[in-house]
Amino acid sequence: YKGKILLVGDFQQLPPVKGGYAFQSEQWNNLNIKTHQLNTIRRSDNKEFSELLNRARYGKINTADDKFLKSCEDKSINELEYTFIFSTNKKADAHNKRMIEKLAGSGKAEEYKTELDLKFEDNIKLNRYEKEQILKDSPFDTKLVLAKNTPILITINDKEQGLANGQRGIFKGTTLTGEAIIELEDKRKVTLKKHIFQHKAQANGKDINVNITQYPIRPAF
Repeated sequence: YKGKILLVGDFQQLPPVKGGYAFQSEQWNNLNIKTHQLNTIRRSDNKEFSELLNRARYGKINTADDKFLKSCEDKSINELEYTFIFSTNKKADAHNKRMIEKLAGSGKAEEYKTELDLKFEDNIKLNRYEKEQILKDSPFDTKLVLAKNTPILITINDKEQGLANGQRGIFKGTTLTGEAIIELEDKRKVTLKKHIFQHKAQANGKDINVNITQYPIRPAF
């Protein structure tokens, strides 16, 4: 190959899961790569904050940095109006639950049971605990809890309605026929039926195929 290749990246991100860094490979040395480091920060002209971020890249946050970051926190915001980001699903689920209870107020949030349809050989029967464990290991809870006006993420692609996995919306309730009513960010309203998701699981030492039926949405506070 006689052309030129530009490789762009940041080795201070998460390390590779397998195989080591690119510059540790034999191919890296054989390619005779010329390295250029970008040093000018374009996203901020705040020198103090920029230097703090550079220390954070190396995991060297100090006490002064910690104090500065905490001083930036705004505790006066209305939690219902903002999206929060968490490092684990457990923390995100706990926040979603608290916000849904807050949104419901004196009313009651609606619960939509997640249904399991087990497809397997030898007629293996599962008890309630085993079914709950399968749901725990899947992307679903035993029930979906929502209050009216809960922000949600759509978890399927629907070409007919122009919906994409990861798209945001607001849960507005259900129709008389049991479809979820979603108001999208462009104020367009769509309805979603319960969807069958296929999931592989284990039971009694065997691999089984599980059909999980639930609305293709999840809370997104």
